[in-house]
Amino acid sequence: MDYVIPTKKSPTFVAENDYYGFIDTGCYKPSYCGMGTTYTFALNYEEGIKRLHQYIKDCGEEIYSTSNFNLYIMDGTVKSNGDSKLTKVYSISAKKAKQLLLPY
Repeated sequence: MDYVIPTKKSPTFVAENDYYGFIDTGCYKPSYCGMGTTYTFALNYEEGIKRLHQYIKDCGEEIYSTSNFNLYIMDGTVKSNGDSKLTKVYSISAKKAKQLLLPY
């Protein structure tokens, strides 16, 4: 299987709903870093925000009111335990998302 290899010059972005877990839309090959792989959600920050907002709109009423949506950057850095280091760069609560993004 082919992978996207994140680096400091070419990071990848990973999205998560803290209720369901990591979000996989199938648009990109998985990112490989450290001891494993994770879902590649976007290849730049702007795309990540736009795709996360669209994902929230598409989920609509299925969003749990206490959940949060997070976007992380993965730049190839590995933690001491061998896992990929994910740094949160954006977060929006379901409540705020419904106020700003959903038409009802």
